[in-house]
Amino acid sequence: GSHVDHRLVAEAGARLARRDAGGIAFYEERPYTAYLTDDRIAHEVSALGLPMEPRVVSGPIAESTQRTVRRIYRSQMDEYFHRAQEIDRTQDRTERIWVPG
Repeated sequence: GSHVDHRLVAEAGARLARRDAGGIAFYEERPYTAYLTDDRIAHEVSALGLPMEPRVVSGPIAESTQRTVRRIYRSQMDEYFHRAQEIDRTQDRTERIWVPG
């Protein structure tokens, strides 16, 4: 996402990765990436200035998981989040991390 706190954490992670700190990965945060194409996500990741590889860390995002998310994060569940969940579900999206390499 373009939230300031997300950008600061991403930059801190990139700095650590450049120092070869190990164990650094970048999560494609839901729901924001539901609205982006794979090309756009790769473009955003490339802005970190590191060679990165995506790794799938979940199966297709299930409605049962989304119900749990809606219950836990009730105060954040607006139309934007509901639509993102629908996109994830109908397009069989998975959750990914990007690993320097």
